Amino acid sequence: MGFISRSFWYGDEILWKIFWVYGVFAIFMAKVAAIVIRLISGIDFDNLTSGQAQNLLWFQAFYLFWLLGSLWRCAFNVENSFWGYLTRTLVVLFIIFLGMLVFMHGAVPDPFKMLTKWMNYAQIRWR
Repeated sequence: MGFISRSFWYGDEILWKIFWVYGVFAIFMAKVAAIVIRLISGIDFDNLTSGQAQNLLWFQAFYLFWLLGSLWRCAFNVENSFWGYLTRTLVVLFIIFLGMLVFMHGAVPDPFKMLTKWMNYAQIRWR
């Protein structure tokens, strides 16, 4: 059984493992590791190259997709169904929050600005 197990994705594991171990603890440890790496090696995560940032973004997106899907599927592997409903509510609220963050606060680049920037770079002018 690897770190990212199929049994979580298929909903065969108990809820507390996916929520506390892979959700809360793993994400907390990733943040701690980022702080330690920044202090020891001096790597500034705010000034990564575009390739490094893109790789980090893809990893985070994959992990988040796996985590939310696993939480949804393992939600009712508990004795009290209240925790299953609460978990699914939190997953839905997190997806709504993430959508608001991405689309309302400029996390997604404006396609017209990108096109204009590309055209300026390529020295193509609007007619």
